[in-house]
Amino acid sequence: AAAAGNAARLDCQLAGALLPHLAENALVAVDASRLTPTLLALLSERPLRLLTHSPELLQHFAAESLPHRLLTMGGELEKASGRLIPPTGTMAAVPPATAVLSPERVELRGHEVAISYTHRADMLWAQELITHAGALLLAFPSSAIAPWSGTALPCIPRLMVTEDNLPAGATPPALQLVPYLDPDSLLPGDEFDY
Repeated sequence: AAAAGNAARLDCQLAGALLPHLAENALVAVDASRLTPTLLALLSERPLRLLTHSPELLQHFAAESLPHRLLTMGGELEKASGRLIPPTGTMAAVPPATAVLSPERVELRGHEVAISYTHRADMLWAQELITHAGALLLAFPSSAIAPWSGTALPCIPRLMVTEDNLPAGATPPALQLVPYLDPDSLLPGDEFDY
């Protein structure tokens, strides 16, 4: 329960840092990370046009009373992930103003940034967004930071939000830090639910 509380708290911190960068009624593409529902909940007063590849997010969205319009580009369902593989070239026809990604792996080497996901559908979605979105916003826990492999998708984010315990030598541009909450140092009384 403590780990879930810490994860929820971090998701709120990360999503909260993104809010000033998302304009009302903008076309914003999101990934299928656990951060996305938190972000949408915090944006309950600011309608957006959201683009997703996640049928799960579509179901979650249908159950909530949020002001957003949710769009999908369609595509083939990847059974392993339960996500849609975007049709080639469709993102070029309708480029989102902003893409918000919370990758499973983030590689930093000096000013270079590269991201990756476990599933092919997520990687193809991220690749389309890196190529076509007007601005790329990354938000991720510091636990997603991994050594440089050279196999992840290189990107140039307009903003990166993570915890303030970056590894030595990581100096990415456009960085915004949220406080790092070490789970081992939190007292039981520090926990709270959302």
